[in-house]
Order: sequence, then structure tokens, then C-alpha cells
Amino acid sequence: MENGYSICFNEWALDKEIKNELGLLLIISSLTAEKGYCYASNQYLGELFNEPEHTISRKIKKLEAKGYITIEYEKRGCEITNRKIRLTKMVIDDYQKCGPTITKNVEENNISNNITSIKNIEKENIKKKKFTPPTLEEVETYIEENNLTVNAKDFVDYFEATGWVDARGQKVVSWKGKLRTWQKFQPQNKTRQKSESSTSNPFLKLMMEEENDTKRDDGNIGDNKNIISEVLSDYTIE
Repeated sequence: MENGYSICFNEWALDKEIKNELGLLLIISSLTAEKGYCYASNQYLGELFNEPEHTISRKIKKLEAKGYITIEYEKRGCEITNRKIRLTKMVIDDYQKCGPTITKNVEENNISNNITSIKNIEKENIKKKKFTPPTLEEVETYIEENNLTVNAKDFVDYFEATGWVDARGQKVVSWKGKLRTWQKFQPQNKTRQKSESSTSNPFLKLMMEEENDTKRDDGNIGDNKNIISEVLSDYTIE
């Protein structure tokens, strides 16, 4: 960093209101030379200037308010994972394109720290999300509120029997998500829906269809027996 250089616009040099922030602005100019932006954290900048992080934060906000820089926050859900800083006015000369003023080690360290931070956040979120099986009443309420046609009792009975493990052998994380998946297998015809209310479990439908086929076959056999009996009754044994 000591061997690099920064580009200072006359506007910056003549602005007396940023006398204390000019050094920080020049460093940002250097850090953004290669890609037009940087991910420098308050901690990193504070170590460069030997200043506390809250002081760096205040200076950056002032530079943003003055219109010299823009800040873009990258989020993962509600968590801020990165802060991208850009200059509103940028000049990149040929030397900077060939040899950026920031070292690759600094950039790689920043990326590595960001990845580690994201992984730690993911681990904490996984720990916080401990699955609690719903009650039948909770499932019925969710079905009613979302106008679903799934049979709540079949749903709860099925997953209680599997220990709340899905068909792929994975533990259920969101029972509401599973319920919405079951909804996709529901019949569209209301008449058919009533006749199949006890078979709303998509995994039991195939078994029920096979059972119906078996019953139809048994019925045909019974009809054949009746026909044979009627024919034989026309003949008497003397």
C-alpha cells in the first residue's frame, strides 16, 4: 500500500469541508483503481489510519453525503455481508490498469474474511432453525388460511409415522413447504376431491388405484360365476 498512489481531483483538494476526510478519500481512490469499487471495511481502513472504526464510519458517511462516493450494501436476507464503495468521479490511467495500487494479498484477505463471515452466519442460522412438528390444529388453520385442499389428518399422520422425514430420507425443515407440495397433487375436480378426501396423501394414491383395480377384477369374476350358475340351472340332472 505504501508503494501505491492515488489520483486527487482539484475539487477534492479545494474542498475545505473535507480536510479531515481527504486522506481517506485518496485511499479509497487507490483501492478502487482496478475494478472501480472496493470492499474495504471500517476495520481495515481504521488500521491504515490508526483510527477507531466509528471515526472511519463517520468520515465515510460525510464523503457519501458530499457526493464523492456511493455505497452499495450486499445483503443475505436481513444481514449485511459486504459494503461496496465506489467513487462518483473516476479516472483510471494505463498504469493503474496494468498495476493496481492495491496489492492482491489485501484483496484476497478481504474476500477470505467475507467468505468466512458468510459461512459463520449460515451456521448460526441453521442452529437457530430447530424444527418443531406442528399440531393437527396448526395444520388445519394453515390450510384454511391459504385455501388449500389437503387433508390435514392424512398429512400429520403420514409424517408422524415417518418421524418427519420426507420421501428422500431428509428431515423436514419446513412443514408448511411440504404442505404446499402436497397441494400440487390435489385433484382439481371438486366432486372427485370429495370422493378422494381420504386419499389426499399423494404417496397413497397409487396404492388405492391398484386396490380399485383389484376390486374391479374381483367383481368381474363374481359376475362370471353368476352367469355360469344361471346356465347350469337350466339343466337338471335326472
